[in-house]
Amino acid sequence: MSKVITAAKQVWSAKDQITRNIWLAGLGAYDKGYESASNTMTKSHSIFDELVERGRKLEADTTQTISSQKEKLATASQNATNALQGKVQSAVSNLTHIDANTFDNIIDKIEQIEIALADAKTEQKNATATEIEAVQDIIEKVELAVTNKAATVTAEITAVVEKVTEAVTGITTQVTPVSVKPAVTEVVEKVTEAVTKITTQVTPVIVKPVVTEVVEKVAVVKQHTKKVTNRRVKKNVAKKK
Repeated sequence: MSKVITAAKQVWSAKDQITRNIWLAGLGAYDKGYESASNTMTKSHSIFDELVERGRKLEADTTQTISSQKEKLATASQNATNALQGKVQSAVSNLTHIDANTFDNIIDKIEQIEIALADAKTEQKNATATEIEAVQDIIEKVELAVTNKAATVTAEITAVVEKVTEAVTGITTQVTPVSVKPAVTEVVEKVTEAVTKITTQVTPVIVKPVVTEVVEKVAVVKQHTKKVTNRRVKKNVAKKK
C-alpha cells in the first residue's frame, strides 16, 4: 500500500513539474517574442528615420539641381534672345542706316499716329452725320424757297398774260374784225412767245443764286469739318507723345 502511495506521489510530482515547466516555457516564449518584437520595432524606427534623412538630403540635392538647370536654361534663352535681337537690329541698321533707338522711336510715333487716326475716323463719322443733316436741311429750305418763288413768278406772269389777252380782246371787239384779226393773232402769238421766254429766263435767275448759296454753304461745312478733324488728329498725337 505504501508503494502505491509512493508511486502516486511520484506521478503527481512529475505532473506538477511538467505543468510548471510548460508554464515557464510559455513565459520564456512570450518574453523572447516581446524582446524580438521590440528589437524589430526599434530597428524599423531606425530604418525609417534613416530613410527620411536620405529623402530630405535627396530632396535638397534635387531642388538645387533643378534650380541650377533653370538658371542655365534662362541664361541660355536670354543669350539667344539677345543674340537674335542684335542680329535683327544690325540687319535693320544696315538696310535703313537707322540705329535701334531711332527705329524704336519711329515705331512708337507710327503707333501713336495710327491710334490718333482711328480716333479721328470715329469723330469724322459723327461729324459727317451732322454735316449730312445740315446739308439736307439746307436743300429742303432751298426747294421750298424755289417752289414758292417759282409759283409767285408764274402767278405774276399769268396775271400779265391775262391782262394782255383781255386788252387785246377789248381792242378786237372795238375795231373791224376783218382787218384786225390777223394782227391780233400775231400779237397774241408774240406775247405768248415772250411770256414763255420770260418764264424760261426768269426761273434760272431766281434759282441760280439760291443754288449757289447752297453750294457755298456745303463747301463751308465740309471745309470746317476737315479743319476740325485735322486739329483733333494733331492734338491726339501731341497728347500721346
